[in-house]
Formats: sequence, C-alpha cells, structure tokens
Amino acid sequence: MEANVIKYRTTITGRIPLNVLQSNQVFECSATSRLGDKHTVGLPFKVKVYDPKIVCNNSEAHVGKRYPMLVCTVDYEGLSIKSFKYELGSRDAVQEGTQNDEFVEVERKQISDTKAIVTLNLYKAKKWHFDTEFYLVVEHTDGHSTRESVRLFETPGQGASRGGNGSSRFSGASLVTLIISLWCAHQLFR
Repeated sequence: MEANVIKYRTTITGRIPLNVLQSNQVFECSATSRLGDKHTVGLPFKVKVYDPKIVCNNSEAHVGKRYPMLVCTVDYEGLSIKSFKYELGSRDAVQEGTQNDEFVEVERKQISDTKAIVTLNLYKAKKWHFDTEFYLVVEHTDGHSTRESVRLFETPGQGASRGGNGSSRFSGASLVTLIISLWCAHQLFR
C-alpha cells in the first residue's frame, strides 16, 4: 500500500531591527504546521560596530583671537559615511560646508578616499568657547554615529603678561636697559 505524502515548504521573510545593546543573543523563529507540529530554529548573533579612527587636536587661543581652529583627522576605511558635523557643546550643531550665525564653519579636506581632515573654524574666540566641550560627530549611512571631543583652551591675550607681576611693556624696557648697560660696560673696559 502506497501512501500519498504531500510536502509543503514555504519561505517567510521579514525585517527585525536589531539593537546593538542586545548583542550576543539568540534570534529564534518558530512555526507551527497545520498538523500541530512546532519547529523552532535558533540563530546566535553578535553585533560588531566598526567606528572610524578619529584623532582630534586640542587648540589654544585668547579671547578675541581671529580664526582659531579645531582640527580632527578621520580614517574611515571600510565604512560608509554620510556626513561630518561639530556639536558646539549644548548650543548648536554645524554640518560640514555650512556656517551658523556665530560665523562658525566646518570644512572637510579629503586626504584620500578613506581619510579626511575636518576643521571647525571659529570667526573670533569668545569666552564661552573655552568653557565648552566641542564634539566632532561622524554620521554613518546606517544611522550609527561616532563622537570625539576636542577643546579650545584659553591663553593670555595680546599684550598680556605670561608671568610675574609686570607687563610685557615693562619686560621690554628692562631688556633694553640691560642691553644698554652691557654695551656701556663693554665700552668702559676696552
């Protein structure tokens, strides 16, 4: 006696968003046949996020200095990058190729196909710049983003003394007096 066996096969596709924080989990799919048989398939998965290598150089300026810059180098080999922007602390974000009303500009200079220098150009250093943490944000095409901090440190302004109690004018006058004194002493003992 021959039994007629009918086989059914179907494919179900779907998309499930995965959270990076749920890495090292088992993704399971269950199906129940018309006869009540239940089959479960498990697939372990691990999410690995590849971030670009970002090196930022802190910079120095005095209040009022024109055109101070914060510079970061980004190596994004093997990654698909959407854009670069700088976050100005909690105040604002400026995309590459744009300026804001504070005359802040973000420029990108491509060094190679996978390496760029991204510069934040400030029109004039202001007091709040020295109290702010700036961030270069690299946005990936998949929605992930990578941040790296960079700072602008305050230095004494033009004409300010770098030490001692005197002014730079006093230090210059002292130097001139010393040179004249040495020259006179040299003339006397010839």
